[in-house]
Amino acid sequence: MNDLTTLANLLIAAQRDTSLVVPASEFSQLSLGEAEELQDLVKRGLGRRVPAAKIGLNDQAGAVAAPIYDTVYKASGEPLILPKRGAVGIEVEVAVMLNRDLTFELAQADDAELLAAVDAFVLVIEPLATRYDDRTAAGPWGPLADNLVTGGLVHASDTPLPREHKVDGLALSVTVDGEVVYSQSARHPFGDVLTPLRAYAGVTRAGAFSIKAGTLVTTGSLCRNIVPVKSTGRVEARLGKDHSVTVEFI
Repeated sequence: MNDLTTLANLLIAAQRDTSLVVPASEFSQLSLGEAEELQDLVKRGLGRRVPAAKIGLNDQAGAVAAPIYDTVYKASGEPLILPKRGAVGIEVEVAVMLNRDLTFELAQADDAELLAAVDAFVLVIEPLATRYDDRTAAGPWGPLADNLVTGGLVHASDTPLPREHKVDGLALSVTVDGEVVYSQSARHPFGDVLTPLRAYAGVTRAGAFSIKAGTLVTTGSLCRNIVPVKSTGRVEARLGKDHSVTVEFI
């Protein structure tokens, strides 16, 4: 494995030039701490704004998170340029707009106080797009260094979801250029939206990504599998009767 600065430069180059592919094997031996340090090196090297973030739960780490940069953060209906190296697919998720920093104190709070830290629940589409040549060969923590394989975030901008944060059982569909490619009931992978928020608030690792007030945080796919998409086209996700988000991939 190369040193972290060298690895960071590989990822920075691939963030700037989306035709570049990074060899995943170079990242396969990273520890959790090294992956979080590497993620921070890339973020600082790029110098981009971070309006959004994603949280994932992990059997070993408890919870992990990654930044989503402003260059791939879009409102519903806006175009999003997919990387030239291609995308893995999309996930449909519920994100929350925080009005407080996600701190250890919130991890200890009751549900009412944690809920009060959320200004809005928002339906989002997250394209998945790795910088690696083979994300499955990146080891246990390589994907974390790759910002949890995020390719951006597209958020609904008109009707926020109700403050009831349980969405399991609602009808969920995805269309690509008008053709239905996914239709199932929604199922949050962690039971509800507050569970990953509380889990990451409780993380005390010094190098963990800090999630601040004003960040839109996405919390896990409502789909049972990654939804494949074409390289270009209009994608629409609908949840229940009243909520939708669209993106034009170009």
